[in-house]
Amino acid sequence: MNGVVKDIADRIRLKPAAILSIGKNCLCKSLRFKRLCRESGIEASVVLSFGYVRARPLGVTVILPTIHAWGGVGGERIEIAASLDKKRVLGYFDCDIKSVFTTRI
Repeated sequence: MNGVVKDIADRIRLKPAAILSIGKNCLCKSLRFKRLCRESGIEASVVLSFGYVRARPLGVTVILPTIHAWGGVGGERIEIAASLDKKRVLGYFDCDIKSVFTTRI
């Protein structure tokens, strides 16, 4: 990942992610990443994934449907939704997202 792409991604990651908030969820942040990259002359894409998560919020395993998005530059996956040092993908509980279907937008 080049320096310009890293700077754009880091700037977007600084804003806290929120699942149900417009502008702060993974799809809106990934679309913003794509727009800023293209404004800088870098070809970028957004990958939208439909899948499920197995989560253990209170020690009980539950399976939930989910939609997740991330940015891509040159075939490299770039997570935009939250800071890379966070272990909690959804911000509420630890989970492991399994993609069933993905598409580029």
